[in-house]
Amino acid sequence: MRTTIVLFFLFSSIGAWAQLDSLKQVLATMPDSEEKLKWIPQTCFAYRKSDPDILEALAKEGLVIAKRMGDSRMPAIYNNILGSAYWLRGDNENAATYYLEALRIATENEDYRSIASSNSNLGNVYDAMGNYKRAIVHGKLAAAAAESMQDTVRLASIYLNLGKAFAENLVLDTALQFLRKAIVFKQAIGDVDGEALLHNNVGSILIEMDSLEVAEKHLQKAKDTFENKKHFLVNDLYSNLAVLHAKRGRYSLAQVYVDSAIEMSQKSGDPLSLIHAYEDKKDISAAEGSYKKAFKAFEKLYELDQSVRGEEVQKKVEVLQLKYEEEKNQKQIALLEKEKAEEQLFLFRTLITGVFVISFLLFLILILRLKVKNSKLKEKDLQNQLVQKKKELTSYALNFIQKNELMGELTEKINELKKESLPDTNKGLNKINTMISDSFRIDQDWENFKLMFEEVHPDFFALLKKQYPDLGNAELKLSALLRLNMNLKESSRVLGISPESVKTARYRLRKKLKLEHEENLVDFFLKFENELTTSN
Repeated sequence: MRTTIVLFFLFSSIGAWAQLDSLKQVLATMPDSEEKLKWIPQTCFAYRKSDPDILEALAKEGLVIAKRMGDSRMPAIYNNILGSAYWLRGDNENAATYYLEALRIATENEDYRSIASSNSNLGNVYDAMGNYKRAIVHGKLAAAAAESMQDTVRLASIYLNLGKAFAENLVLDTALQFLRKAIVFKQAIGDVDGEALLHNNVGSILIEMDSLEVAEKHLQKAKDTFENKKHFLVNDLYSNLAVLHAKRGRYSLAQVYVDSAIEMSQKSGDPLSLIHAYEDKKDISAAEGSYKKAFKAFEKLYELDQSVRGEEVQKKVEVLQLKYEEEKNQKQIALLEKEKAEEQLFLFRTLITGVFVISFLLFLILILRLKVKNSKLKEKDLQNQLVQKKKELTSYALNFIQKNELMGELTEKINELKKESLPDTNKGLNKINTMISDSFRIDQDWENFKLMFEEVHPDFFALLKKQYPDLGNAELKLSALLRLNMNLKESSRVLGISPESVKTARYRLRKKLKLEHEENLVDFFLKFENELTTSN
């Protein structure tokens, strides 16, 4: 299942600082007034997708002016703008902090428009963080506020986000209900592009539910709009159409669409879409029985995977491991800070004792300064150790990005090549054998990372396996990634499979763990580890 939502990307622009200075000068010439307070969000609207620095600077100016004027409502709007600035930068945690503050202020003032905006923004942030349960809660609160105002435009976007969150949480029937409501609102306001996007999302979910005939009708509606306008999401639509036609046995047509999706992804320079398109190409060719095409698509996938996969996963792992090391050394650093504070306080008290002990005080000051300097050196050394350990753990983490399923898939390709008895079979077998050797090394790296994971989360695998003996190695790997709070996209890249496969794996894991629909996998593993810690 491949649903789509429009995201905001950060583009750097030449002369951004000059623009900010110019805007501040305009603001400085305006007298304090209600018009001045409204001018800030109106101006920020023009930069809402492109320049977080301008958003942040103007919003902070607005908070100062609102406080000076005693305005209690506008700070909710300014905090929402600050949250959007951090979201554009990819800093979801700080974005959530500002959105929560906006929600608090709006609730105090019974400002339903800001309540709807704040909850909607929080839903988007938690969705980006992979916390679909909280995304759904805030999405519903946003919908309630927008419904009370009969704000059709806002409701269309909120229902779209709710549908996506339920789809990510594999509650597909509910996801369809919200997406279909959003379609009605998009039609009412005449948003043709938004309606087409929703039809594409609905079609993707219906394919997952095997409602192929209805799915085809929705995808055709999206196709009419996207192709006529040369929409930038047409490659995603073509991938969905390719999967649909393959499921209906129309392999020739499926190949045409998937090849078009590959070509468009190459032209747009979108590596993630290109990987998804080649993944579909491989699966469609294998289902058709065209194993040579499937093998070529697999080779291309392997090549793309090696070239584009690591960067985002590396950053995520670096952050996680750095947090672990920071927690591990936090007590030592706190003790050093406490020691410095106590020494400085002692120095102050000693200095006020009087002139008659000046000679003794000078000596004592010298000793204390040396201690403070040594404490700083120790602290710096600890920080350097944190950085070094982070790099070591990252190098281990990046090596386990292939799954054990690679071995089975490679073995299948070898068997098919043997059956075909083609002249270039030996050449193909040699390539596969090389890849198998690489896979063995990757498995070893996974074991190294597993050991380090156990240092942070002792007995996690052993007790999870004991309580749920039916879990296999692949499911244990997925459990570890969920405990690290990796979202769908990150898990896909770590495990070397498509997001659709990750969703399927999550669904199977939920069944083995016997979880209800409303129970969140990440929350389950947090609770599991808390119970594990308490029992020990």
